[in-house]
Amino acid sequence: MPFQFGPDVSCCQYDGHFIFLDTRKDQYFRLSTTLERALARYIETGDETGVLPLVDKGVLECDPTNSHPPTPPRVAAPVRSAMEQAFSTERPSAATHLEVLAIVCRTHWQLATRNLSDVLRGLSAYRSRKAPPTLSPATRADVERFFHIAREFNLARVYVPIVPRCLPDAIAMARFLARRGLHANVVFGVAGNPFAAHAWVQAGDLVLSDSVGNVTAHTPIRVV
Repeated sequence: MPFQFGPDVSCCQYDGHFIFLDTRKDQYFRLSTTLERALARYIETGDETGVLPLVDKGVLECDPTNSHPPTPPRVAAPVRSAMEQAFSTERPSAATHLEVLAIVCRTHWQLATRNLSDVLRGLSAYRSRKAPPTLSPATRADVERFFHIAREFNLARVYVPIVPRCLPDAIAMARFLARRGLHANVVFGVAGNPFAAHAWVQAGDLVLSDSVGNVTAHTPIRVV
């Protein structure tokens, strides 16, 4: 029978190993060598031998509607960053400063009182109402608008008296963009030796909350 990753579970391969993110449990994890080999065999050949324990663990679930093996998330290779572009010295308005303060504070509160899965679903629902995916950057004017709004957020974020953290800041920026009709994704990435997790905002091949070099040092594991 066909299996897929559970709705709250995503996976990527890094340095020859599977790394998982479970947003319901808000944790990253790896499998034992035996289970990792069973999953690799299933993905490569469809052999279900040894896969059922992954169902019991909630890593996989039966999906009769999808006969394709589970795959890592797909995201465009980033080539430009809002933080690495020249921009005017114009500062955000007082209203924008207050808006960013409110969004950042609200995001921190949500992450402290809810599980990550629910917070991300809330972001997706809000973005679907405010910014359909068809409004992703396509023309030069689109790109400039994404960069301008992202810079507004980044400049105003400096004055928020909360220590910057990549995940809440990425969620807050995605919501800030959506309020202006701009659809951007929150991308989760991992790196190893030592293990590190990161999150950033990206629209097409535009990085909006980080540098191109920093995000390309991470392998995407989930795209929201």
